[in-house]
Amino acid sequence: MHRLAILVALVGALLILPRLSHREIIGSHEAVYPVVARDMLERGVWFDAQLRGEPYRFKPPLYPWAIALASWPASRVTVTSARLPGALAAIGAVAATFLLGARLFGRRAGLLASMILLTSVLFFDHALVGIPDVPMVFFGLLAGLALRSIADGGGTRAALGFYVALALTVFTKAIPGLLPLAVALAWLGATEGRAGLRRLVWWPGIAVFVVGTALWVVPFARTGGGAERFATNVVWGDWLRYHIGGPRLFSLGSELAYAVLGFLPWTLLAPVALVAAIRARRDRAVAFALCWFVVPALFIFWVQQQRARYLFPLLPGMALLVAWWVDREASRAPRRHAGLAAMALGAAVGGAIAVPFALRAAGIDLPAPRWQIALLLVGVAALGVVAAAGFWTMRVTATMPVVVAISAVLLFSGGWIVDEWQNRTWDFRAVARNLAARAQPLGVAALAFDNQELMPVDFYLGRSPRALRSPEAVRAHIADVHGAVVVEDWRWREAGEWLPLDVANLRAEAVGAGVVVVSDGAR
Repeated sequence: MHRLAILVALVGALLILPRLSHREIIGSHEAVYPVVARDMLERGVWFDAQLRGEPYRFKPPLYPWAIALASWPASRVTVTSARLPGALAAIGAVAATFLLGARLFGRRAGLLASMILLTSVLFFDHALVGIPDVPMVFFGLLAGLALRSIADGGGTRAALGFYVALALTVFTKAIPGLLPLAVALAWLGATEGRAGLRRLVWWPGIAVFVVGTALWVVPFARTGGGAERFATNVVWGDWLRYHIGGPRLFSLGSELAYAVLGFLPWTLLAPVALVAAIRARRDRAVAFALCWFVVPALFIFWVQQQRARYLFPLLPGMALLVAWWVDREASRAPRRHAGLAAMALGAAVGGAIAVPFALRAAGIDLPAPRWQIALLLVGVAALGVVAAAGFWTMRVTATMPVVVAISAVLLFSGGWIVDEWQNRTWDFRAVARNLAARAQPLGVAALAFDNQELMPVDFYLGRSPRALRSPEAVRAHIADVHGAVVVEDWRWREAGEWLPLDVANLRAEAVGAGVVVVSDGAR
C-alpha cells in the first residue's frame, strides 16, 4: 500500500514540479505570503511579521513559516521557494487521497481517485498557486485517514493523529480548518449515532488540539495591536464576517460555474456519482466519501464571499465518489450509458471547436504555434471519444486509465502555454524594474481592508512601497512630496472616487501589467 502511495506521489511530482518556477507570481493573494515570509527572514520575527508596515494577521502564520523555511538556505524568497511548500502539499494530497480511497473502496479505486484529483483542472492549476488552501486540504486528508482509523477501532493512536491533523488545518487556514471536524461529526453521527460521536471524545487528543492552537493564537493575537484589535479586525473582520449571512445570487452562480469548470474533465460523472452515492449511503464507506464532499459543500456554497479557491476542499471528496462509481457501479449497469456517451462526445468535440472562438472573443493570444494549439484541441476531442467509447461499450473502468493519461498530457502541455501567456500579459517583474528606476518616492494606493492591492509589485521590487491607506494620504503623497502612486488601471479610471485632486492636472503613465503610475509630473 505504501509503495503504491510513493508511486502516486512520484507521478504527482512529475506533473507538478517541472513548472514550479516557470509561472510568475501574478496574483495579489498569492504574493502576500512570500512578502510576509520575506519580512520574517529579514527582521528575524515569527509572530510579528508585517505587510506594508502593518502587522499581518489575516491568516495564521504556518504557511508563511513554511515559505521562510524553504527560503532560509538561500537567505531570500524566490518564486521557487514561495511555491515549494504548496506544491509539496499538493503532491501529498494526491498520495493521501490514494490511501483514503484504498481504505474505503480498495486499491484500484484509490488509484483512480488520486489520478482524478490530480487531473482535475482546478487542482492541477492551484497546485502551483502559493496559497494556504492547498496545505489545508492536505492536512484535512490526513485527518480523514485518522478518522477512518478511529471508526475501524484504531484507538488512541488514531484519535491523536486526528486532533494533530485538525490542529494543523486550523494553523493553516483558521476557521475553514475545522471542516474535517464537521465531517467527522456528520459521518459518525449519521452512521453510529451517539456511540460514534463518543469515539471522538478523547480528552488527551482534545487537549493536544487546544494547547497546540493556543501556542500560536496567543502570541499571534498579543502582537500587533493586542488581543482586542485581533478579535475585532481579524477574527470578526476577516475570519467570520465574510462567511455569514448567506450567499449572494450572482456570486453563488459564479461559484457554481467555477465548480463545473474546475472539476473538468470529470464534471460529467460528478452528478451521476453523487446520485448513486446518495442511494447507497447506508454503506459506511460510501457515506464517508459522501460526507467528505457534502459537508464542505454546504459550508462553501453558503458563505457570503465566493472565490474559486474556496472550492478546493470539495475536490478530494468528489474524486472519491467518482472513483467509487467507476470502480463499482458503472460496470454493474444493466444497459449502456448512452446518454453519458453522447454528452461526453458532444462536450469534448464542441469544446474543442468553441475554444478558438472563445479565446478570440476574450482577446487572449496564446504564445504558441497554431499547430500546437490545434494538437491540444485534437487531444480534447480524443478525450471525449475515448470516454464516450467506454460509456457505450460498458467498459468504463477499462477506459479510465486512458482518459487519465490523455488528461495529464493535455494539462501538462497546456499548462506551459498558459503560463507563458500569463507571464507575458501580467509581467510584474518588468513593472518592478520600471518602478525601481524612478527617482520619485513610491507609494501604493492600499485602500482596501486587507491592504493587498498589487502585491506582486512588492514581491518583485524586493521591498514594499509606502502604503497609502486613505484618499487623503494619496493626495498628500502626490501634492506634498511630489511622489508617484502605483495603482491598478481600473482604479485610475475611477480616480475621482478616491483621489481628491484635479485629475486633469495629474500625469498617469501605464507601466505594464495593468499598472498605472500617477504623479504631478514633477521630477
